[in-house]
Amino acid sequence: MNRLPSAAALHARRVAAETRGSVRIATTAAHRRRVAADLGAAVPDGYRPAIHPLVWVATVKDTADFDYRPDAVTRRTDIAWVLVDHTDWATATTCCSWPRLTAHAHLSRGTVARAMAWLRAHHLIAVVTSGTRSGRAHQSNVYVLLERQPRF
Repeated sequence: MNRLPSAAALHARRVAAETRGSVRIATTAAHRRRVAADLGAAVPDGYRPAIHPLVWVATVKDTADFDYRPDAVTRRTDIAWVLVDHTDWATATTCCSWPRLTAHAHLSRGTVARAMAWLRAHHLIAVVTSGTRSGRAHQSNVYVLLERQPRF
């Protein structure tokens, strides 16, 4: 039987092999409670929060879109891996800021913006809570990674 590795094992392997120095975001119980309250409204009908990082990244990579150049798939996949690296898999949510996405994926802000818009348009991510900016304080958007609900 060919089993996928657990999310924790996958993350440990990616962090060990990572040469870019990704930083894992520590989430608190208060953050999880806040996100859980908004999560139900963010997930569209026919979808559910992603369960496994490998499956979600493969879905991002395999989603057909013939309007983009071939290198766009690579860039979207790079951004998907950064999102996965910063995901709290208890809730399948990520709170990764755009400066962090640009730095860790080594892409421009415009490229990240196009890729995030593409992910939202194809229902691969959804906004749980919008970020806020007040004075010098800044809170990033919280996204949920989505996959199609299986039909039985």
